[in-house]
Amino acid sequence: AVKEESAAAAAAAAATKGKDAAGRDTLSVDFPDEDVRNILRNVADLFELNLAMPDALQGKTTIKLRDVTWRQIFESVLQPVGYTYKEEGNIIKIISN
Repeated sequence: AVKEESAAAAAAAAATKGKDAAGRDTLSVDFPDEDVRNILRNVADLFELNLAMPDALQGKTTIKLRDVTWRQIFESVLQPVGYTYKEEGNIIKIISN
């Protein structure tokens, strides 16, 4: 549990919430050389999303984005590793392309 708390604290330090012109919640994130799964989990926590990820999802990435929606973050992180997401009700499912 201690490891998860420190990861969440690091994510909070690497992410800032805001609103875009349309009033949607946005985030500015800076994740250097971070595990894809950790980025998705942290973004899901910040936006209070329900998230289901397959064990096969692996990889690291570096992203630095400003004032983007959670969907833009997910697309930016998932596309290079051959995954996408679909929304089923209030659950975000990560699926292979």
